[in-house]
Amino acid sequence: MAELRVTGIDISVKKEELRRALASAAGCGSAEVQVGEIGATRGGLGSAWIKCPAAGARKLAQAEKIALGWSTARIRAIPKRPLQCFRSRRAQDLLLQTIRENEVTLAAVAEPHRIPDSPNWIGDLDRSAGITWTSASGVLLDRGSGFVAVVWRGAAVVAVYVSPNIDLAAYGDFLDRVGECIGRCLPRQVPVLGDFNAHSTQWGNPRTNSRGRMFTDWAAGLGLLLANRGSASTCVAWRGSSVVDITWATPELLRRIHDWRVAEGVETLSDHLYILMEVALGAEDDAGRRRRPGENRRRPPPRWRLKERDKEMLWAATIVSAWSWDARRTTEQRSIDEEAEELRRYMTTACDASMPRSVPGGGRDQGTYWWTPEIAEMRENCVRARRRFLRARRRRLTRAEEEISSCCEEYREARRTLQRDIKTA
Repeated sequence: MAELRVTGIDISVKKEELRRALASAAGCGSAEVQVGEIGATRGGLGSAWIKCPAAGARKLAQAEKIALGWSTARIRAIPKRPLQCFRSRRAQDLLLQTIRENEVTLAAVAEPHRIPDSPNWIGDLDRSAGITWTSASGVLLDRGSGFVAVVWRGAAVVAVYVSPNIDLAAYGDFLDRVGECIGRCLPRQVPVLGDFNAHSTQWGNPRTNSRGRMFTDWAAGLGLLLANRGSASTCVAWRGSSVVDITWATPELLRRIHDWRVAEGVETLSDHLYILMEVALGAEDDAGRRRRPGENRRRPPPRWRLKERDKEMLWAATIVSAWSWDARRTTEQRSIDEEAEELRRYMTTACDASMPRSVPGGGRDQGTYWWTPEIAEMRENCVRARRRFLRARRRRLTRAEEEISSCCEEYREARRTLQRDIKTA
């Protein structure tokens, strides 16, 4: 099988019409031609990704053009590319590092490399969707093929993954099973998170497909509300970008979701980008009083990494603090509380000067052992290369295809280097 891109498609041309025309020109059956969604370009015409047998792809690429109704579209071959990082071990390693960096307390994962045998992970029956957490504890509520529900901090979190390759009838059956699961989660607050592989203008795609219409009706029937904000793509691939990672929530929970966003500036080693949000679940504090959304929590006292302390620097910082302490005591009369507070500040300053602070929760999790400043820099290089590629592709009408391919190859090479560095570490 080989890949092609067809551009300059008139807006009146339908997906099936395009498939039949390509199959006829390639000399193969319609069932052998895969056609992606027809996306709109800046000029108002359409563009679509195509996959067909190699012999037919050569005919189409050599023809360079194809008649579609009263218009003519252009065809070009897409260079062979490496396998995408679905279920990639390096992508999952990078996810765990990102969870630690951003102090994420719960994550829903679609197509993980594996579901670890850990008390902090629960997966579905197919191990195609999973939920992991770093605080509190989750309890399995329900699971099936492609979905899993966990009770966590009073809410029922549902993680979902559905393949893009099943037909519409099977997609509807899958949604029915997930709907039954959500019904068993009620009356708890329910966030539904996952890769539903459905397109709709409601969550940022240029067009709504049959899956998107079915999916929207399904959510409305369950009383779920859309939490996605903006139109940033959640899946960025060579053949195009789309929004397929969707967040639904029950009405009460939706009011507690803040700062929903696509993390466009973070490399994932996958076509899919991370989605971050803050959710105030209304957990009670030790005194039993319900904390209001947005209310500040009491900060834990600072801690330091004693094994990394510089003894000479600690000694010098303590001497300097003692000089300041003696000078203040001889000139001012202060209360015991003020003296204690000043002593705390001096000790904090001395500790900060001589050793790094511990990351919150570091007593339970010391972080990924392989993470280094060099790998962090390589991840930033990947992000910059991806941005250049996306800018070039958005300006397809004014940029040469060779320049777009060059930017894409640069991004691929950066990703390969990052994967190699993580594997070596």
